[in-house]
Amino acid sequence: MRARVSWSIALFVAAHPFYGQAAEPPKTYEVTFAQLTDAHIFDDGKKLATPDALRQADNDRRALDWAIAQINRTAASGTKIDFVVYTGDFGLENVTFPDGGACRALPVKTASGLPSTSLAPAVNEVAAELDRLEVRRVFLVAGNNDIRDEDVTDARFDCFVAELQKRVRSFARPLEVDMLRPDRAFEINGVRLAGLNTASFKSQANYAVACGRGDRTLVLACPGPQMESLRETAKGGAKSPLILFTHIPDLIDPYFHKNNPGVRKSAWEIPADARSIWEQEVCGPNVMAVFAGHFHDSNPAVYGSNSTTADLAYTPCVAGKTWVAPPLALKNQERALAKARGFLLVRVADGKVADVQVKWFDGPAPAAAASAGAGGKGSWLPRTFEIAGFAAAVLGIALLSWLFARLDEKSRDSRAFVAAVAFLFSALMVVRFCRHQLGVTDSATLIALVVCPLLVYGVVSGRLTEFSGPGGWGAKFGQAARSPVELSSSPIDVTSAQDIAKGALAETQEKIRQIRSGKPVVMTMTIGSHAAPRNFQSFEVAQALANLSAYPNFKFVVFLDPGGGVVAYIPGWMLLSPMTANSPQSVNLLAAANRGDAVQVLQSFPGMLTETISPRTTNVEALEEMERLELDAVPVADPATRSLRGVVERERIVARMFLTLAKA
Repeated sequence: MRARVSWSIALFVAAHPFYGQAAEPPKTYEVTFAQLTDAHIFDDGKKLATPDALRQADNDRRALDWAIAQINRTAASGTKIDFVVYTGDFGLENVTFPDGGACRALPVKTASGLPSTSLAPAVNEVAAELDRLEVRRVFLVAGNNDIRDEDVTDARFDCFVAELQKRVRSFARPLEVDMLRPDRAFEINGVRLAGLNTASFKSQANYAVACGRGDRTLVLACPGPQMESLRETAKGGAKSPLILFTHIPDLIDPYFHKNNPGVRKSAWEIPADARSIWEQEVCGPNVMAVFAGHFHDSNPAVYGSNSTTADLAYTPCVAGKTWVAPPLALKNQERALAKARGFLLVRVADGKVADVQVKWFDGPAPAAAASAGAGGKGSWLPRTFEIAGFAAAVLGIALLSWLFARLDEKSRDSRAFVAAVAFLFSALMVVRFCRHQLGVTDSATLIALVVCPLLVYGVVSGRLTEFSGPGGWGAKFGQAARSPVELSSSPIDVTSAQDIAKGALAETQEKIRQIRSGKPVVMTMTIGSHAAPRNFQSFEVAQALANLSAYPNFKFVVFLDPGGGVVAYIPGWMLLSPMTANSPQSVNLLAAANRGDAVQVLQSFPGMLTETISPRTTNVEALEEMERLELDAVPVADPATRSLRGVVERERIVARMFLTLAKA
């Protein structure tokens, strides 16, 4: 009897879910994720002039900041986001790796416009950005600009991810960062995720020789082995849906399509046997969807839809399962009137892509994609009504113009008032049309459209030449021109660590990484400081300059005397290259700074300046000084003590004067 009871208990324990091994949670086969791509924070603008390149890099960083904030806001609103995936192109091709290290990273090719970033600061910057995410699961795939010259032998992306994973392990909140590969799949809620490394797929010249040698270290980069791995991974797709993430999509690049409309050529150039496996697996039932990036076209229809890209299809069944995320970077869209930048928010459920939303950066979604979901078709009615309203406004203005033209000449102000009202109405319609139909959201453009009625009033009333019409225009503009400059600075004060020693350099780099303001940034160096444990070193100063040069608002290196007075200053970009190369001029400059020889600091380096303006300098005087010095900003110093008070910029002065006029 006792034995039977024991067997009964054993059977109950084995069968009951609350005993023995814990039961697996049920699979929902539903995931929601955010896809970011192509921020290009380390390489965008490398072919531009240095000031333009730095401004563009800063713009790209602001877009990445915005995307992370939007994801956090979406998660806080109650939408559960299971993971974030970044589908390539941080711009690691412009990141320098230590010489002689274990990583097989090719040397960086020097870019004319954008200084390279060292590995450690690059890792720290990306890690800090990811740590801002409330979603603590992140996946990565390589982009073609994450390796040098799209060369398959460059291992920098793998090395970067390994260093990034080490860095995030130190975070207080656990953050998982993994690289998606074709030979294994991550499973979340019953949905499997895998990735392809297409960084070298654009041309067989990028990989053919190296992959032909059979190097086992390149198995997860060469097309053939990757497709073989994908075939094995995809086999379980019938029971557990598989989603693929990659950088370059197997579509016709829009740029190529525009220049070669009659040629059907995929953005991939891979061997026929590899393509055969690819098309068989993607077009089959085991792969649910493919999500990619890489494109930088300003046409919003390219993104977030698998139907509006039909004209880009190389293989229709592949295109029917492919969605492309818009880039975050400004790259290739600098001159576009309406830009297409943002990220995707995707929900997968019931074995299909249930919903794809495009979150557009810098204003509302362009009309062509605002209502595009998984099917990608938007309504044409809002655009029709918008255009009809705009046409009605134009006709109304024509009628009012005909009426006020017949008013008596003595009613000059009345005519001007009617004209101003008409053009105000027109400006509002133009603003609405530009925002909703053309995607123009630039604040300066919109302000100019609204201010047009004021200028029309001046023209019609005959008072424009004097700027003395009603409202005190002349007085207001004159007041703005004569008012003191507005100080706006955010200096990186390294006075407490003037030697830029290794410990101090780390502290300085930490301050640099915390820069989020758009205000001007200066680096100060106190010459002959007895508080410094040792002298300035070329390498350490160069490293600080390289890190600061990633910020377009980095303006000057300012040399101060021990009392804090300005000795001299120089634009940061002029000092970076000589200091990095350890040129004789930079050696002489640091030697003079270490001795505290103010005269030699000024004379030992070309481009060094001493002219500053005082806090009481007027806007017009400041602009004249910038014009004379050929600068877009100038330091502000106390006239008595020469102590640095800040920096004033040309753009801020012009904007302030213009807005003062507008408010009038």
